[in-house]
Amino acid sequence: MYIHIPFCKSKCAYCDFFSILPDKKNSFVPDSYIDAVCNEIAFKAKKYAIEKWNTIYIGGGTPSILSSDQIKKIASTIFSCVKFKECKEFTFEINPDDACADLFDCLQDIGVTRISCGIQSFNNEVLHFANRRASFYEIKNCLSFFEKYNSIDFSVDLISGLPGETLESFAKGLKILSDYKISHVSMYSLTIEENTVLGKLIDSGKLEYDYDFADELWLAGRNILEKMNFLQYEVSNFSKPKKQCLHNMVYWNLENYIGCGAGATGSFYEKEPCRITNINDVSLYTKFWLGNCKKNLDKTAFVEEFLNPKTIEFEYLMMGLRTFEGISLEVYEERFNKSLSEKKIEVLKRWESQKKVRFYKKDGKTNASMTKDGILLLNRLLLELV
Repeated sequence: MYIHIPFCKSKCAYCDFFSILPDKKNSFVPDSYIDAVCNEIAFKAKKYAIEKWNTIYIGGGTPSILSSDQIKKIASTIFSCVKFKECKEFTFEINPDDACADLFDCLQDIGVTRISCGIQSFNNEVLHFANRRASFYEIKNCLSFFEKYNSIDFSVDLISGLPGETLESFAKGLKILSDYKISHVSMYSLTIEENTVLGKLIDSGKLEYDYDFADELWLAGRNILEKMNFLQYEVSNFSKPKKQCLHNMVYWNLENYIGCGAGATGSFYEKEPCRITNINDVSLYTKFWLGNCKKNLDKTAFVEEFLNPKTIEFEYLMMGLRTFEGISLEVYEERFNKSLSEKKIEVLKRWESQKKVRFYKKDGKTNASMTKDGILLLNRLLLELV
């Protein structure tokens, strides 16, 4: 299950995700929204006969701006509506400047097993330009808490290519990570979105942006992470052994998941495959789940997209090839009641001859996956597989 907390204290210059500022009169998230989310969680747990949660991910936005009472209420609802209380992985996203003992104690108390921290950069000038709230000092303070909570795994997010970043500053920041108990790193190459502050600056010519240099930064970052014993297991994700993000693997393996909260998405691949996306309007979302939620879902509260077999087949290839485990030819056949077409096999074989794809055996099955060099060209391969 994914739970979306769309509130942020400020908007980052590069961010195109759905997020809003809290009520201007108050700097906190309204309790009414939390009540609405809890109602949706309970409703969907009953509707889909959920007995246990395999993975839980509370993201945003900025979930760490929630009060301890709000966090505990969500957690109480999550586990009170299912029969079995154990969970393989429970992730909670935080911003570095929200780090404090009360927050970490609260997350440990409710059973969080994994904290994902959005650092993005260690360079103060870069952070300021990107309108990030945390400073280098606050990031270091946040990292200091990692050593005190042994029951929790820690992941950090970084972005390569933010304006003002240099090879030296990016490398220096990555090396800082080796001083702390970090088992996972998500390193994304900056995507320029036209509706963001950063996108508008570039489009207007007020800011020059070097896309090639951004790619160079990412490649340098990958080399540094590998030397620090992080294994790349997906396009943008690196982990220590056996510390991959189980929740994200649900997405990449096209498994069922529920989405709760304004703007959240859930996908179901059995019987009548569909994708359900909640409305982005927090006010309307809250009003619905505080009122009419005990009746059948009102189509004004969400958008339901039915997935045809062709769409699911492409998503299986697209998502599976993002990972270094890749796709299983036998699983494909079991899932879609047909073999991967000769045309697609020919494309994969041609890429294999160029050392961009590899075929290998795992558990008696034949897998096809991208190589270290090939993963950089995934979008090009997908175009050939359409």
